Amino acid sequence: MLGIKDLVKGTWIDSEDPTIYSIFFIPRSHSEVLQIHEDWRYTAMTQVMTLLVPLNNFDIHLKYIDVDEEERDYEYKLGKGIGFAGGFMHGTGIGDGEEEDVLLCVYLGSQDRDIWEIALDNIGDESEYYNSPITGYVRNENFPDKRICQYGAQTKYPWKEKK
Repeated sequence: MLGIKDLVKGTWIDSEDPTIYSIFFIPRSHSEVLQIHEDWRYTAMTQVMTLLVPLNNFDIHLKYIDVDEEERDYEYKLGKGIGFAGGFMHGTGIGDGEEEDVLLCVYLGSQDRDIWEIALDNIGDESEYYNSPITGYVRNENFPDKRICQYGAQTKYPWKEKK
């Protein structure tokens, strides 16, 4: 699919056939709180990864913590993806966009059952549908009813605007 699995096979993910766990879009046009987080626990190491691909020119970029524990900026570039694995601390930068920024987000990883359990801890509250390497494509019965992806980074919804 899209050549993504071939891109990482034999490099980060130690699996003959990496599994694409989930694919979704992250839209946002406003971020007022820097929420540093990790997509995958450090114990997942490089066996699970997030791939982010900007689908337009961005106004709000990525903040991350480097190995020296310094806060850094990563500027998204149209058509150039960024991938990261377990323990990578990051968050959406603060700001307002002139238009809606949209990321294509792909979660992929090993078919190993133990690695899948680590991944499911994250996917369980983010994706309504996912592809399990054990049971295949399923609907997540525990998916919360959300309108935004994360606090602080969101799309401006007209019905939420103060009058």
